[in-house]
Amino acid sequence: MKAKGMEFPKRVVEQCLLKEQKWITLMDESNNKSYECVVESVNGGSNEKYVAKGWFECLEDMGLKDGDELLFVVENPPAKMFVYLLVWG
Repeated sequence: MKAKGMEFPKRVVEQCLLKEQKWITLMDESNNKSYECVVESVNGGSNEKYVAKGWFECLEDMGLKDGDELLFVVENPPAKMFVYLLVWG
């Protein structure tokens, strides 16, 4: 099965996203790029959503390696989501 994208945690869907949200701009400040991403619902359910189109392009541009960790910050209202690569040590 091909990966669809990154699923939002349920609490983010309930507390941060708009019920009918279809787009979010993913911001990667480390390379000063933005990605227009589609917000899809899982099986039409309003409490299960994931970032689709644009997500994999962002991952590729960031050059992530297995084990890398990311931090996401969603704006209020949720027009943008900032992504940060966590660097430990």
